[in-house]
Amino acid sequence: MNSLVAYRWVKNRFPGIRASARAGMVIAMACSATLLLSGGKAWSIAPNMMHPAQSLQERYGELHFLLGGQLAQRGRLIIAEPLLMKASSLLPNDPEVAYTTAMVLAGLDRIPEALPLMQRAVKGLPAAIEPLYQLSTLAERANNFPLAIESLTKAAELEPENAVIFYDLGVLYSRQGDHQRSADMAKRACKLKPDSAEAHNNYAYALTFLGRYVEALHEVNTALQLVPNSAEALDTRGVVYLGLKQYDLALKDFNMAIGLNPTIGEIYYHRAQAFSAKNEPMKALSDFQRCLELDPKITERPLIEARITQLLETTKHHAAP
Repeated sequence: MNSLVAYRWVKNRFPGIRASARAGMVIAMACSATLLLSGGKAWSIAPNMMHPAQSLQERYGELHFLLGGQLAQRGRLIIAEPLLMKASSLLPNDPEVAYTTAMVLAGLDRIPEALPLMQRAVKGLPAAIEPLYQLSTLAERANNFPLAIESLTKAAELEPENAVIFYDLGVLYSRQGDHQRSADMAKRACKLKPDSAEAHNNYAYALTFLGRYVEALHEVNTALQLVPNSAEALDTRGVVYLGLKQYDLALKDFNMAIGLNPTIGEIYYHRAQAFSAKNEPMKALSDFQRCLELDPKITERPLIEARITQLLETTKHHAAP
């Protein structure tokens, strides 16, 4: 079935589409693409999707949603986006349309547009956890941590035994600088899922910010018992040893972590701190620089840049005759 036949079908089914020939052709081309991808399945169900009692606007919106959703499922986000945006404007009270459109916009990195649509989906589906989870993710990507935390907190109320939610809440609180609540959430995740190495590691890392290094050492050792070759857990234990001023043990763990995964910039940052504590400025300088190469957006970047400048001045002064 070609685009012309599809276009004629759409025109006959939806007389109002005559007002926009260009929109009609977009729908026709999307319909042909959907037919090609779905082997005719979408075409066969399209008429059945439309309830006789629906208004023309609702039918028009349903068709946009059907075609846009089919294309989105197949990764054709750029083609799906205008169809779903039109559907969301024609069906403003349909939370499923809002949810699907928000997910496509998120896939296109259009977070500011996706956020209000996902909020609409959450409002329309108050007992569904997935929209809340996705809203939290979108809010985090927009650096709106209060909204991200609020959304996950509501998700936790719906599923209080879900360890993943409390783990993610711990990460969000940490990024916001609330390390006590981060530790509380991580501890809850550990209780709910005691065999999770990630949960124990996250709890240990949160405890380091509170200066509770002995407890942190116990938690990170538990994580390493569960997953012995975890670069992240070895890095955390290195941080714990830094806090305990056991620099040789810290360097040993950092070296092992880098050997397992040499692409994590934060490990070089931590190892640089150990080298600085042992008065090895050249090694510290090299690791600080390597950290920024691997992770230019690291939170501690201003501090690292200041340390690099300081170390360069120090080495220059020592090299002067």
